[in-house]
Amino acid sequence: MAKLGKLLKQHDITFDHKDRHICCFPHIINICTGHVVKRITDVDLAELAGAWALALPQDLNDRQTYQEALACNPVALGHAVITLLHASGQLQDAFEDYIREGNEKGYWEA
Repeated sequence: MAKLGKLLKQHDITFDHKDRHICCFPHIINICTGHVVKRITDVDLAELAGAWALALPQDLNDRQTYQEALACNPVALGHAVITLLHASGQLQDAFEDYIREGNEKGYWEA
């Protein structure tokens, strides 16, 4: 950003690199998902999800599994994992190694 400030100054454009920094993309995603989690874990929304699950067809093979997944609040769990990974460089490295190994060994293929 300091280099951008110098380049802009050559064209008589005022730019404060400390005041106009670009936020880290993962940080922005974390902030956004935090807002989503806050809204989706709202009691009214949880009741709505429960009512929606009850409206699923009775003969749906995965009906029970789906209801269990909703009851576990998967969005909040995912947010907790991301928050934990974001807090630790060692966990980030381990997660990256796990993804790399999974790609190499075909863990993610159906």
